[in-house]
Amino acid sequence: MVGQPCLMCGIAGLIDLSGAPAASSTIERMLQTIVHRGPDDGGVFVDGPVGLGHRRLAILDLSVAAHQPMQSHDGALTLVYNGEIYNHQELKDELRAAGREFRSDSDTEVVLQAYATWGADCVRRFNGMWALALWDRRQNRLWLSRDRFGVKPLQYLFLPGKVCAFASEAKAILAAVPGQNRLDLQSAAELVQLGGLGWSARTFFADIVQLPAAHHLWVERDGRRRLERYWDPDAIAAGTSGDPDPAATFREMFVDAVRLRLRADVEVGTCLSGGLDSSAIVSVATKVLGVRSLQAFSSLHAEREANEERYIRAVAADTGAVLHTVRPQPAELFRRLEEIVWHQETPAPTASLFSQWEVMRTAHGKVKVLLDGQGADELLGGYTGYFPTYLTATLRELRAHPEPRRALALVASLPALRIISGQPLVLPLVARRLPGSARALLQALARAVGRKAPPEPMLGGAVFKGAAAPQAHWPQIPEVTGDPLRDLLRHQLFAVGLPTLLQLEDRSSMAFSIEARLPFTDDHRLVEYCLGLPRTWLIRGYSTKHVLREAMRGLLLEKVRRRRLKLGFPTPLSAWLRREPRLLDVWERTDFDARGLIAGDRVKELVAEHRRGTADRSAPLFRALTMEAWCRVFIDQGGRKPEPGGAP
Repeated sequence: MVGQPCLMCGIAGLIDLSGAPAASSTIERMLQTIVHRGPDDGGVFVDGPVGLGHRRLAILDLSVAAHQPMQSHDGALTLVYNGEIYNHQELKDELRAAGREFRSDSDTEVVLQAYATWGADCVRRFNGMWALALWDRRQNRLWLSRDRFGVKPLQYLFLPGKVCAFASEAKAILAAVPGQNRLDLQSAAELVQLGGLGWSARTFFADIVQLPAAHHLWVERDGRRRLERYWDPDAIAAGTSGDPDPAATFREMFVDAVRLRLRADVEVGTCLSGGLDSSAIVSVATKVLGVRSLQAFSSLHAEREANEERYIRAVAADTGAVLHTVRPQPAELFRRLEEIVWHQETPAPTASLFSQWEVMRTAHGKVKVLLDGQGADELLGGYTGYFPTYLTATLRELRAHPEPRRALALVASLPALRIISGQPLVLPLVARRLPGSARALLQALARAVGRKAPPEPMLGGAVFKGAAAPQAHWPQIPEVTGDPLRDLLRHQLFAVGLPTLLQLEDRSSMAFSIEARLPFTDDHRLVEYCLGLPRTWLIRGYSTKHVLREAMRGLLLEKVRRRRLKLGFPTPLSAWLRREPRLLDVWERTDFDARGLIAGDRVKELVAEHRRGTADRSAPLFRALTMEAWCRVFIDQGGRKPEPGGAP
């Protein structure tokens, strides 16, 4: 591995908009709440009403020269930065050619010198992930910036005439400005009813917002502010018609993305779920880039619906990776629930988070850097839930331009689609596969894939009753490319799906002082290329992520490269509750009605249905319980960190 400076950290700070001097003790208090993000070092800078703070996870360049907050040579610029600019060596050469001098080996100084040379447009040259705050004394303004995809978090509170406070995590803002722990009811409604979060600037705190991905925020000393988007995926031209071999291009770009993310002077490991994405990373790192004895971390479950063990062990044996495994236990999930929610700062939308949490806990103390396959499904069409949209788009084309051979090929793939996706709608259609009625078949297919299952009933309490109550709804999918599938994938990447997963990834890894690197997500070159791929290179027949499968031909173990069933990081909560029904007592002894957010009688109905086995109600029950855990931690306890293992 090539040694490169790297700082995966936590940042915090504020501007007192009344003009009063910032207190270093306030900044220190903010930093204490996020010390897990950077246990190795810390620093504070104060300049009149401005205060900046930094916690450091030391991976490279341990010298004093890399300490943050970092100032420019003339003292006019002061930076706190969390992230990794993977191409900083190349940028450093460019800056030196422009006359800039360096006194450290850190990418932090590259960011600082890049701003001094190119201004805020410097981020357009960055390949990586970042959240940063830079105080420009000459212009009396604070510059906040977040990476293109929102891999690294940055939240802020703006109270006109009083304060603008920012941090990697909201709990640091709460430490500086008490009383800002009011629940955002819209976020609560969306989580409880829809089971998702992260598709807007809102957080679970009513007055604390996220800086959107791919945005800058400037805050003047007098309180004026300006928000600006610097990168827009919708402006990227669609189509790769000029590329004769998309699989070869993808492979070259993917290998380079992994190569850059292996740069470190500490040992780099990887998550390994046994699926296509993480297995591809392990195979590229070991077989192409020559990493020996790569440390791989996996979560194992005995339950059939969550069991990936045979694939995990096969990939480890094929690549020579050193495998570390953990077997998550249901009692541990419930024992640590409040601790997990405190780190996440949101109720957990799914119990799958627990498997990821346990992998990070296992890796703690063994590696400081982990590669993960997050984002590949949203980028390349990997979820089986995308099949209806794929069918809709394909049928639209076939109705406009009937091609009997293509239509028959589509029909022939339906049995496999039924097995993989679990969607019964295709079964009656297969029976109609008779000569002479292709057009009628296409019309029937189009009607079938257009049907949507009714949404899960909302677990509503008194707070959500009445005309003025917040309403949960899926955001509309904008039509950008003219292709329903590619429009859906963009929506999942930037609005609905991936933002949630990135937040869960960041908080779970940083809870254990681990840097997570994401080759599929935080390399904008690869993402921009894939945004232009035709639909047939995403889903083809009943094969998802077609371009990745073709790119890994001859490199990835065949039984993994060709497998269709996707599990990801599963946590078999439903099976746990069936196997250990006493766990259902957690919901029965919780007074949901007293909180007013979730109706206790509805929860009892769901518990009874799950006990009888008439329906799987584990998902809404888990959301209800983690919603209650969030309220206990951040409302009742004021955001104080729970004792390890505190029971819900």
